Amino acid sequence: MRVQDIIDQARHFLQDRDPDPEYRYSDASLISLINLCMLELKRVRPDHFIGAFGVPAPQYSLPASEVQVPETALPAVIKYVVGMAELRDDEYTTDGRASALLQAFMVDLGVR
Repeated sequence: MRVQDIIDQARHFLQDRDPDPEYRYSDASLISLINLCMLELKRVRPDHFIGAFGVPAPQYSLPASEVQVPETALPAVIKYVVGMAELRDDEYTTDGRASALLQAFMVDLGVR
């Protein structure tokens, strides 16, 4: 899966599909969240990075980049990106959903 695929999935769940005049969440901000997720993923599931001891977690800057995690972790990555993006919103109603998505990230990875 490419970084752009994760961005597209995140936009779907964030209901951020209309680029006119612009998206609520820029590609750069979503890529930043993907990179943050890679750090968190390496912290809680270092086994997903076997053979990469001493190597920094993957960081992405281009939407065409291939995401270097097991495909079974990709749904958790999407939940993390959506949850963190929603934490940015000021609305009270999104806080519960954001927290639930971040909890689901950990559950999907078998941490909680």
